[in-house]
Amino acid sequence: MTCGAHRNEHVGAVVEHDAYAALGISNAWSIERFRAGLKVEIVKSEPEKNRLRFDLVGADPSLANALRRLMLGGVPTVAVEHVFFLNNTSVVPDETLAHRLGLVPLLCDPSAYEWRRRGDAGDATNTAVLRLKHRCVTADGPCSRLYAEALEWLPGGSELPEETGLARFPKPQEERQRCAPAAPRVLLARLRPGQEVELEAHAVVGVGFDHAKWSPVATAWYSLRPEVVLLRDVKGQDATDLAADLPGLVTIGPGGVAMVADARDHDVLLEKVRRLSGEARWSGVIELRRVRNHFQFTVETVGLLSPREVFLRAIDVLIERCDHTLALPLLDPSDDEDDSMEGG
Repeated sequence: MTCGAHRNEHVGAVVEHDAYAALGISNAWSIERFRAGLKVEIVKSEPEKNRLRFDLVGADPSLANALRRLMLGGVPTVAVEHVFFLNNTSVVPDETLAHRLGLVPLLCDPSAYEWRRRGDAGDATNTAVLRLKHRCVTADGPCSRLYAEALEWLPGGSELPEETGLARFPKPQEERQRCAPAAPRVLLARLRPGQEVELEAHAVVGVGFDHAKWSPVATAWYSLRPEVVLLRDVKGQDATDLAADLPGLVTIGPGGVAMVADARDHDVLLEKVRRLSGEARWSGVIELRRVRNHFQFTVETVGLLSPREVFLRAIDVLIERCDHTLALPLLDPSDDEDDSMEGG
C-alpha cells in the first residue's frame, strides 16, 4: 500500500482465486502457505508497565482485527457485578461507589469460577465475595482516603443476614479462587471524621463485550508496518538535502548514496515523508508505504494478566469459536428457496 501526499493507493487486495490464472499462478488460499508465512515477533516487552509490542506477520487483516477485538472484549476476567451496602455515610453516592468498585481490576483466576448466568444463585463455584469496612476514626483533621486495598476476600461467602439469600458457602472456597485488587491504591472515596463505608461486593466472570469492567486491557491496537523506499539512487547534493530533511531516517552511505533506515524507529518523520513525496523535487524519488500483511501490535493491560497471557488467551477463544462454527450443521440453500416460495 502506497501512502501518497493526498491519498493512499493500492489499498485493495486481490482476493479472487483465479486472478492470475493467465500466468499459471493460483491465488487460492492455502493453509500450507499460511502456516509457513505466519510468525509472531516480540519487539519490546515492558513488564513494569504491563506493556508489550509485537509483530504479527503473514496474517490477513480479518485475523489481526479478530485478535485485537478478542483481547479487548473476549478474554474472560472477574469483576464486581453486585454491591450490597450496609452503611455509606460518605459524600460518594451508593451508585457511584458501586460503579467505581466494578472498575477496580481484580486478581482472580477466571478459570477457577463457572459462569453465572442471569437468574442463577450465587455459590462457591460462580461468585467471589469481597468485604469492605472502613471508618474514619479521626476526631478532626484531614479526610481519610479509602483505597481498593480495603477490599477483603471472604472465602466462606457472604456474611450478610441469612434472610438476604445471598451467596453463603457450605465450605470455604479453595485458595486458587482467591480474589484481591490488582491495583491496591485505587482511590474509592475520601471520608471525613466519623464517616464510614460498609458493604459486600460480589464478583463474577464476564467479558469486555458485555461491559468494559471485564476488559483485561487498557488498550490494544495495531498499525501496518511503515516502509520508506527510495525509488532511485540519490547522490550528491540531493542526498545531502534529503538527509537534512529526514535526519536519522535518511543517511549518507558509501559513495555518497542516500540510504534509508528502519522506518519503525523514526515514526515521527513518516508524515513528513508523505508530504515530501508530493513535492515536485522528491516526487518519484521517495515513497512511504505500508506492508499489507505486517501488523504492529501494542497491548497494555490493567494488571489482571500480562499482555502475553492476554494474547495467548485471545487465541484460545478464537480457536473455540472456530471449532463451534465448524460444528454447526450446514444449511441447504434449497431449503431457503422452498421457504421463500411457500411464504410468497
